Amino acid sequence: MQKLKLLIFLAIFFIILIVFINFNRELIDFLITINLENTKLFYYYLVVSSIYFISPLPITLIILINGFIFKDYGFYISMFQILVGSFSLNLFSNKINKVFNFYKYYEKQISKFKKFNLKKISENNYSIFLSRFILPYFIHNIFFAVIKIKIYRFLFLIFFAEIPMTYALSSIGATLNKISFDQSVSAYNLFTDINFYVPFILIFVIFVVIDKLNFLFK
Repeated sequence: MQKLKLLIFLAIFFIILIVFINFNRELIDFLITINLENTKLFYYYLVVSSIYFISPLPITLIILINGFIFKDYGFYISMFQILVGSFSLNLFSNKINKVFNFYKYYEKQISKFKKFNLKKISENNYSIFLSRFILPYFIHNIFFAVIKIKIYRFLFLIFFAEIPMTYALSSIGATLNKISFDQSVSAYNLFTDINFYVPFILIFVIFVVIDKLNFLFK
């Protein structure tokens, strides 16, 4: 019965995903041109944009759009959607894992590398943090759910990992908004704005913080 419910949920999820892929361009146009003064349309925007964060579709453009539309608030909206999306994908992956037991297959494959403790390496805080910049958002969430990383630990690490890039993209989106509506602002302002370089400083600071707080996850 549990497997049947999961299969029905997966079927619904893939139907929604197919619709999003087929009408992706139209949906992006809708998000960019939507009139947020209309309360109903505002909620439609939040629902449509949030679905991107639980799908394999790229979220980079959505973060830019959030920055473009909401300016300084775009960063906070994107961070909220990222955390909620990651949490939802983690729970969903755990449900799938309980039915199909992918973790057993993962342990079997990783045990073949006897010279290296790949299990320990892949579950290390730095691996979770750094792989967030390498692996696609969707795959990263699914993978670390499958290998049973505790949800509070995972969300804590990705929260800090997402700050620099999300802040940078949101700042770019906000600057593009200024360029669009203020003719005195040029693309040059994007590269002379201190906000464009802050993320690189944040990455360094976050590395130091994670190193100091590493004992929390031992």
